[in-house]
Amino acid sequence: MLLNARMADTAYKMKTAQVELNVLNDHIETVRADVQEASSADTLAARAAELGMVPAAAPGVIDLSDSTLAGGTAAEADDAQ
Repeated sequence: MLLNARMADTAYKMKTAQVELNVLNDHIETVRADVQEASSADTLAARAAELGMVPAAAPGVIDLSDSTLAGGTAAEADDAQ
């Protein structure tokens, strides 16, 4: 009888732990979905625009012999926005 009582108690604890594990797994999946949505290209572009960031322009090349910049353009905000 003592063995049956211990088995029932252990089964109850296992069931409680399994329910808690399921809740935590659901939470993990929710957080993963939130991170994936926040890191999508469209979301990142929109957030960058909100912060006043602009896309990079063409890079230039520095000539170290005479310290001049060849090519390249500065990044500028699009006034049409």
